[in-house]
Amino acid sequence: MWDDHDYGPNDVDRSWSGKSRARETFQLFWANPEYGVPGAEQAIGTSYRWGDVEVFLMDDRTYRASNNMRAGDGDYWGAGQLRWLIGALKSSSATFKLVANGGQVLSPLTNYENMANYGRERGELLAALAQEQIDGVMFLSGDRHLTELTKMPRLGMYALYDATISPLTSKPFAEPEEPNPWRVPGTWTTMRNFALLEVTGPRADRVLTITVRDQNAKILWKHPIHQRELRNGGAR
Repeated sequence: MWDDHDYGPNDVDRSWSGKSRARETFQLFWANPEYGVPGAEQAIGTSYRWGDVEVFLMDDRTYRASNNMRAGDGDYWGAGQLRWLIGALKSSSATFKLVANGGQVLSPLTNYENMANYGRERGELLAALAQEQIDGVMFLSGDRHLTELTKMPRLGMYALYDATISPLTSKPFAEPEEPNPWRVPGTWTTMRNFALLEVTGPRADRVLTITVRDQNAKILWKHPIHQRELRNGGAR
């Protein structure tokens, strides 16, 4: 998958003239199962499965409206890609369904390039997940030059997680701690880091553990997520 600097200039969107060359170059470097999905054929999104974990790789650049359009009703993934994602999540039998995206999806803060700036489409995503009662969903994101785990509560349904992991090689976030009300305590990290996701336990009792380490591999924090936490009617 990609974000702005993999696709083109900083904070770039669908208006960039080099988008076709960027896609061609991406295909030369990444041997993905596919490039593009039904309804969003020009994107580079795809999905793959590893055991009982399925990963959905989203393209947050090809169809994205300008970040300067602050009305909140612009495209982010685009209607076709969003429709594909909901259908693919609904069809998946995986225990954990990981939606990987360049930028943050669940943080409610409308700063930088968070999906919260695209309120209409973010609202459609959350409404569809609720309407279809899709179990096992969590998000993986980056871009922000910081790391945090967001846990968004939902009335009558399981909470959604977004593990934002970055950066490893670029400059860490240097601003004061952001007031994300849904941040899991102890996960705010502003140093170079990376994360490992490990799935363990018997098939009917799985646990996904996020372990964040600094650039020297020292553990900074760990957070286990039991499969029951991602089930409607399960543990909250």
